Amino acid sequence: MEKERIGVFGGTFNPIHSGHLRAAEIVKKNFFLEKIFFIPSYIPPHKETTGIVSARHRLRMVELALRPYSGFVPCALEVEAKEKSYSIITLNKLKTLHPQALIFFIYYENIDEISV
Repeated sequence: MEKERIGVFGGTFNPIHSGHLRAAEIVKKNFFLEKIFFIPSYIPPHKETTGIVSARHRLRMVELALRPYSGFVPCALEVEAKEKSYSIITLNKLKTLHPQALIFFIYYENIDEISV
């Protein structure tokens, strides 16, 4: 049996925008991912938080933005943790929840820089 292929796309998503969605489409297609979890951070540890809307609101924006996309899944892991969001902790939680899956960490900085 082939392992499930899951992408992990975390970020502030303040707000989520078409660049995030386009990057995820490219990665999903090129790496044959079944789904991509979009994970808004609760408190981004390496960013100034002035001007960032609440984590609950950003999660809701992600939920609404992902509705039309098959295989794009909003994930509240970091919002529910209610602490600074570190990728390694989130990845470990996902690995516990999906022990048989191949997990792909998606790093996005600029849509023009995406190469596969």
